[in-house]
Amino acid sequence: MTTPRIPTISRGGSRFYVHPETDAKAPGVTSIVGMLPKSFLRYWAAKVVAEQAVENLGEVVGLAMRDREAAIDFLKRAPDRDTKKAADVGSEVHAVFESLARGEDVRRLHPEIQVFADHFREFLDEYQPEFVHLEETVWSEEHDYAGSFDVIARIQGELVVGDWKTTRS
Repeated sequence: MTTPRIPTISRGGSRFYVHPETDAKAPGVTSIVGMLPKSFLRYWAAKVVAEQAVENLGEVVGLAMRDREAAIDFLKRAPDRDTKKAADVGSEVHAVFESLARGEDVRRLHPEIQVFADHFREFLDEYQPEFVHLEETVWSEEHDYAGSFDVIARIQGELVVGDWKTTRS
């Protein structure tokens, strides 16, 4: 969990942090970055829809014969289903990484999560990071934005800011 715990609000699909003392509001870094163009997402979304169509061909054909709009809706929502599943896995893995970084024992993981934990343990063994900060909230009054980071660690003598990822990004 991010510390210090700073309240957030959502407006128009963006997250704003609320300063605990002044009630000032600042947009979150992720919301700001989210406004950048992402033309590559068009191709990713098309690929996910195509994969759903091929993997569920029989069901899609049957659905289309009964209700064309339902078939279209099923396919067009494929990227959202894919994103939600990835986000759920990412959240769970994120919590495991934080626990392992804090030296806590983590047991009984779902096999889908276990593979990430195993790789993270390998990382810990190989690089022996010294964790300086985990899950911290930061606020820039100068630039008027806020956000959180996953880790600042010293690795092989260098200070590194990190963000846990479960995708290829």
